[in-house]
Amino acid sequence: MRFNSRISNRRNNHGIGLDIAIAPLIDIVFLLLIFFMLITRFMNPAITVDIPKSDTSTALDKHGTIIALSESGDIYLNRDMVNLEQLEMSLATMKNNDGIELLRIRSDKSVEVQRVIEVLDVARRLRIENIAIETRAVIEE
Repeated sequence: MRFNSRISNRRNNHGIGLDIAIAPLIDIVFLLLIFFMLITRFMNPAITVDIPKSDTSTALDKHGTIIALSESGDIYLNRDMVNLEQLEMSLATMKNNDGIELLRIRSDKSVEVQRVIEVLDVARRLRIENIAIETRAVIEE
């Protein structure tokens, strides 16, 4: 008796078909794509900033309008890169439409003080009063 060692591409030894249904695989890949698109949309902040440390740092609510100053001195309003003129126009529009409850300034610790003062001057011209400069607490070791 001779044993046939060839296995059909379509059937295993038990006669069951080996067809792979690709539709559920496409559904899973599509759902993963949507998941990662949504996650990246809601990640905050858009840029990384090494904010300075402070002994008297206090926790703030995570709400408010964020102005971030990167290490190179670039200005970001929420997630969009702007210059000083665009910053002033955007803040004025935001203040007129919804009001600005809190203006949070996240500045990299290596940014020149002059750049931070320029941003504060824009806020003062627009009469924005509730301004916070973000720091992180010094952790005792």
